[in-house]
Amino acid sequence: VSQSRYRLDAFPYGLVMLLIFLPVKIGLVLSKIFGWDLATSFQVMFSLIVLVIDISISVFLRKSNTSLSLQKTYAFSPLVIWINFILGQTDLIPAMFLLLTANSLIASKSGKAGVMLGLAIGAKFSILLAVPFFLVYFYDNPRFTVMLVDSLPPCA
Repeated sequence: VSQSRYRLDAFPYGLVMLLIFLPVKIGLVLSKIFGWDLATSFQVMFSLIVLVIDISISVFLRKSNTSLSLQKTYAFSPLVIWINFILGQTDLIPAMFLLLTANSLIASKSGKAGVMLGLAIGAKFSILLAVPFFLVYFYDNPRFTVMLVDSLPPCA
């Protein structure tokens, strides 16, 4: 029997992602107690959480008056389906928070934008790479300089 060189208990994401997937851990404990198949239980619970986030983004796109073609493009995108449900990647979660950040900035809700950006970074640290794009947005729009100052404290 060969041992894996990877730690099975490691979780390489931030605290926000851990809290989002905490129900999966609880469900796995319950599955073990009831004698259910752990692999199947994990797949079902993980997929349900990703599906809820996916539906949340679809509802957000519908409520934010985006075009119907954009909504359909997102909902039926083979890339979104492949990445989230076949490969099991979790990038949808920080992407959702980043989308909410951009929407909050457009709506001039700087405090909410700071919170959403903080949650995005808390979910996946590589989201920090998006921060320069927001800074360029503020730099190119001088009327938003005040928003930059207002959105930084909630982000922290």
